[in-house]
Amino acid sequence: MPNALLYGVPYELFWHLNPAKLQPFKEAYQKKLEIDNQNAWLQGQYIRMAVGSVLDGKKCKYPDAPIGFDDETNASPEAGFLAWIEVFNSNFDIENK
Repeated sequence: MPNALLYGVPYELFWHLNPAKLQPFKEAYQKKLEIDNQNAWLQGQYIRMAVGSVLDGKKCKYPDAPIGFDDETNASPEAGFLAWIEVFNSNFDIENK
């Protein structure tokens, strides 16, 4: 029962479900955890770029638009991957300085 409550199953509904019917709640909870983890990673990237732009503004620029929300990044998967590589390389340069 503790897991069902963790998954967001209401207490009253829990008593009317069988274990197989709890699976969608579990999958939704796991998806929420994945999204939260991605958001935390993205926030970390913003913080790294902010600190990097303060310490060495020539090599690391803070983005003008949110990561992944501009038209160029959404144009194709290749463009999105190239944008990710650019961010990764700028962060790598700061770490290895």
